[in-house]
Amino acid sequence: MFGNDWEFGINNWIVWLVLTVFAVYVVVQKRLQWMKLPPGPWGLPVIGSLFWLGFNPHLSLTKLSQKYGDIFTITFGSYNSIILNSIDSVRETLVKRSRVYGGRPQLYSFTEIRAGLGILFIDQTPKYERQRKLAIRSLHRTFYEAKNLDVILNKEAIKLLGEFSKLQSEPFHPKGLLRLLAANLILKSFFDADFEFNGPEPQEVVEMVEDFTKNTSPVNLSDIVPWLQWLPIGDFSKMRKMFQDFVAMHERFYISTRRTRVPGVPRSLTDALLDNLPLYNKGVLGTCSEITETDLVYVLADLVGAAFETIANTLSWAIMLVAAHPDWQIMLQSELDAVVGKDRLPSLEDRNELPTLNAALYEVLRMSCVVPVSLPHSTTEDTQLREYNIPKGTFVFLNIWGIHHDPNYWEAPYEFNPGRFLHGDGKFFVPRHESFIPFSTGGRSCLGERLAKDEIFVFLAAIVQRFHLRLVNNENVNDFNGEYRLTLAPKPYLLQINERR
Repeated sequence: MFGNDWEFGINNWIVWLVLTVFAVYVVVQKRLQWMKLPPGPWGLPVIGSLFWLGFNPHLSLTKLSQKYGDIFTITFGSYNSIILNSIDSVRETLVKRSRVYGGRPQLYSFTEIRAGLGILFIDQTPKYERQRKLAIRSLHRTFYEAKNLDVILNKEAIKLLGEFSKLQSEPFHPKGLLRLLAANLILKSFFDADFEFNGPEPQEVVEMVEDFTKNTSPVNLSDIVPWLQWLPIGDFSKMRKMFQDFVAMHERFYISTRRTRVPGVPRSLTDALLDNLPLYNKGVLGTCSEITETDLVYVLADLVGAAFETIANTLSWAIMLVAAHPDWQIMLQSELDAVVGKDRLPSLEDRNELPTLNAALYEVLRMSCVVPVSLPHSTTEDTQLREYNIPKGTFVFLNIWGIHHDPNYWEAPYEFNPGRFLHGDGKFFVPRHESFIPFSTGGRSCLGERLAKDEIFVFLAAIVQRFHLRLVNNENVNDFNGEYRLTLAPKPYLLQINERR
């Protein structure tokens, strides 16, 4: 009797297993029949199409777009990703349907390493939207309503020019000074901390950000091959410790700033975030939805990482490109001499009177494309894009480099030509086709875009006003491989400077 019951149980289990497998098969087949993803390169088991990207994904994706079109599919492990390579495809998705394409995939490096906190890497939730609005309002209040920005930029520009003046005797690569500039600017504007230009605190920020960007990319290998996170190899074993140290540094600066703040008088971004925090927690139910001071520290850490790389790398490209094109350098200096003179530093109030400098800055942003490939978005629901069916959870990347070098919109896109941002009468303008998104676009665009442009404008103006720039050699000027991490820096170059009289 027992034997018969046992045999019946086994048979019953087998029947249920077969039915379950069949049901899963039917669901998967129907899903595959529904999915009609854009074409793309073939992939391998486990790693997918990752090997197509090489060490310079921006150039590889642009080359693939020539074969597969402005929208194509690439696989990262088992994850399907669509790559947007034209401004038209970006308008169809991130602009017109920003909520559908505005998610953030919940990958290991986003959720586990960063504890699901911050602003750059978290998914599209009501809390994320409130944090974003809080950050935007606080940036505006600190630097524009309180009119703190020009004072901060003038002070930091004087420091930078002093350091440059010490190096007139021999060629140097400005990378180190520009990274210290970014560190000092961030410490002052985010935390109201004022240190010696080359002091231990700015050096600590530089070293921390170096580690942070070295271990951060649009998608880490441990994200697409999850079991690698358990192996004590390479950067995976250091990733969590590195980010914890990075956040701890920001927490230390945050606590120091909070101790000395006067409510209602924002000296820095930290002050403004604390002033505005009650407004964005008003009416929130449940502790999980409330923005806490821990959230603020992670938001600051994300903004510091993004701002640091943008400032340092864009200025590094700008100096190299201006030095490599002496005709444009002379035009910029003549304009500065006529508008500003030589007795004071340029300020944001001069911006409308410096169209050529504005054009040069925009051409640097277009040509260098410091963030060549966006952080991954993800679709928040099943959707349709042209004739394709895109499932919920599909990764979406913007190939910003390809958009900025699209020959359909930019004549001779690999040539430095600020004139493409100047009318015939010399007035500055941005082309209406909008194939220019250095800070991305849509609901996930860089919330510090205005601040970054203003900062880079003032520092570039100050350097060009004060010094004549010359490259010792031009071998890296047209090498767009660059040094690619999360952002794109130019390859090392040697600069010779002489103070203008």
